[in-house]
Amino acid sequence: LDSHLSQAGYETVGFSDGGFVDARFGLAAGFGRYNEKVEDAELASLDLPREGHFSQVAGESLFDRTIEYLEERQDDEPFFAFVQTFSVHEYYRARPWATAGMDPRRLRKEGYYLQCLKGEREGTPGDWRTLRALYQAEMHHLDAGLARLLDAIDRL
Repeated sequence: LDSHLSQAGYETVGFSDGGFVDARFGLAAGFGRYNEKVEDAELASLDLPREGHFSQVAGESLFDRTIEYLEERQDDEPFFAFVQTFSVHEYYRARPWATAGMDPRRLRKEGYYLQCLKGEREGTPGDWRTLRALYQAEMHHLDAGLARLLDAIDRL
């Protein structure tokens, strides 16, 4: 990817927040610059926006990192940016921002919803309603992050 686009004058950059779309699987080789969420111990060797500090919510820092890259660009060269998130696939984690409007007494402990999805536990009808609500909340969160990115592209 990088060689074809760079020959045409494009800068290529990739952003990922995991989900097996990362340097371990060779994806970084296709980009001039590649930025992914990594463990704290690995941050010292990487050139990351915001000094390598990531949000713990998948998807959130991904858009921040991409917007930071766009804001720091100095040239008018065309660019190709690949932005990938895994956040929607982890909706079963019942993150606090996704559960803000839910009754906390009705929420299950960590791991319970994943067990339902994997067929290791039989969920109640209420559990399945909660899972649908968590998925919708994750989609809204993703939409908001993407809207911020698109606004930044228009602004910049």
